[in-house]
Amino acid sequence: MSWQEAPTLNFSLCPTSWVHPWVHGRPICLAKDGDRLIVLFGGGTKRGRQRDIDRAKALHAEGKAGPRGSVERDPAFANALLDEAATLFLNGEAETARLILRDLVNATLGFEQLAEATGKPSKSLHRRLSPKGNPSMDNLAAIFGAVRQRLGVGLEVHTVQAHA
Repeated sequence: MSWQEAPTLNFSLCPTSWVHPWVHGRPICLAKDGDRLIVLFGGGTKRGRQRDIDRAKALHAEGKAGPRGSVERDPAFANALLDEAATLFLNGEAETARLILRDLVNATLGFEQLAEATGKPSKSLHRRLSPKGNPSMDNLAAIFGAVRQRLGVGLEVHTVQAHA
């Protein structure tokens, strides 16, 4: 496995919609592990960059526990995933957003509790958050609401100047 900072990574083999080298002004770390691309959101400042890369390596090495392990160890990571899912949806990258949201549901409340919270069948919720899922706005609002309540956070949307 090779770790690199996003600005120096060769993105020629990555789908364009997955290239987010900076999130809210912070670099992210990417790693290729076999055929998987692992993304660490919320990398720190230049001063703490090596510490963040080392932490990402440690989480991956101990982890392979997926998002659940990261969310349990670091609630800020869960908040960053929720923020990223919402941002991706609003920017037209629905498939990636659904996958992040699905992982976040699995790592926080699980689909059975989500079904109870939303009044929707668990299997239906799984399908809606699949790569080819097509959840309605009402369903998305219910899913985001249940996750927000579980995490004890709110969401705010701000517009920013688009880059040409």
